[in-house]
Amino acid sequence: MNIYIQNHIIQETDAHMTRHIVYGEIALIVAVCINSFAVVLMLYSGAGISAISSVPYAFSEVLPKLSLGTWTYIFQGLLVLTLMILRKKFVPQYLCSFIVGFFFGKLLDVHEIWINILPTGIGYRILYFIISYVINNLASGVLYDTFVNYLQEAQTSIATSFWAFYGYATFISAALLLLVPKIGYKKLLLFCSLSTACAFFGAVCMDFTWALYIATLLALTGVQLHFIMLSPFIACYTEAFKDQEIHWYTRTYYMGYIGYFLATYLGGAFVVKAFSCVANISYAQAQEATRYMTHLSSGLYQSYMDANRMVLFVVGCIALISLIPILCISEKKSDYQMELTPRLSLKEKMNGARQLLLNRYSRAYLLYWALISFAMGLFTSYYTVYLNRNLHIDKATSSLMVSISYVAIVLFMFFTPKCTKKFGKVGTIFLTVMASIPFMLMIGNGNYFGKYVVPVVGASLFIRAGLAN
Repeated sequence: MNIYIQNHIIQETDAHMTRHIVYGEIALIVAVCINSFAVVLMLYSGAGISAISSVPYAFSEVLPKLSLGTWTYIFQGLLVLTLMILRKKFVPQYLCSFIVGFFFGKLLDVHEIWINILPTGIGYRILYFIISYVINNLASGVLYDTFVNYLQEAQTSIATSFWAFYGYATFISAALLLLVPKIGYKKLLLFCSLSTACAFFGAVCMDFTWALYIATLLALTGVQLHFIMLSPFIACYTEAFKDQEIHWYTRTYYMGYIGYFLATYLGGAFVVKAFSCVANISYAQAQEATRYMTHLSSGLYQSYMDANRMVLFVVGCIALISLIPILCISEKKSDYQMELTPRLSLKEKMNGARQLLLNRYSRAYLLYWALISFAMGLFTSYYTVYLNRNLHIDKATSSLMVSISYVAIVLFMFFTPKCTKKFGKVGTIFLTVMASIPFMLMIGNGNYFGKYVVPVVGASLFIRAGLAN
């Protein structure tokens, strides 16, 4: 046994250590490049600067004969030198910090040379928003599928009250949207990406119940706020395009749904793939194992949870990437500050609300929307959990079924104008909701279809999603 350990385990450990050292050096180079670019991009976007870079930046503004990069490595070199003086000890390894600081400073100057070539026209601002919006929908697709399934295993109480968190997040997002006239869209968009990324990182890295509560609320708030900013942002930047607002809105909306569809499917597929790698089994075996989660051994179950964490961590990193197009948005106060209008008194606001509620059509629609929202809260967030845990459909297939149902939402929208023209708006809503009920019953009784459960429930999901939306 000792000989085996020496010949195999120790050699493998040494090999892994060697690879980690190489990967660490590569990671350092990549980090210096990204960090230097981030500093310049923050300055370019007017979003501020980090505390450590604020001192050399101030010197470069006061004494512009030396560039920001030069002041940066001078400042960082003085910091390292001060540290050695305070310790009263010369540490040769600290010399590496001088080298890293020098290259970091030089990269700042390189990025400053080309950063101004980034286009800042109105069309490009919308394009930057669309890119961030699509990335946000990628995170959203994972949030409503993989993340909910992860909560089902990690903290069932949060998973079962997921729609309540959705409601809280919607109210918070609506309140934050009121800050647009004061701070603009960009800062709120930055909050969306950061909150979503931090939520995924927190859910993966912090093994506390309260951390999952905060992560769930934070992720939903980031996703919801990004979504509800779509309409006002597009309206704000398309005034010069006259009748093009609706076209830009629909393009962004459809592209977002494509990202949502891909992330929902790929989230499930990647979890199974990661599960197979961690557990050292084939993809088909991992896919089959996810059909009966309660029958997994403790080792396989831990591998499955680790696979979920890996996917959530990667999605958190992807959410951070959306910071780049957001920082490229050139925003002026005139873009988001509205003209001052006479403020209404509380009495006038109450009278307006009362007149609205006294309208019987308004009351009827509010009642309809409340019932629909309540019904949505009972099942929308739990589709993949139900398909996986109750109908024993494997994780990859259940995610694929749900993602295809999102395609139905887009496809059925093309028939909406014809239906409203023939049946009217109210008639169309009534007929489509009533027509979706049989398909909901088929989904709810999917276990009776035996080996045909996947095609029958999948088709029912597709048609129901199209009709109901």
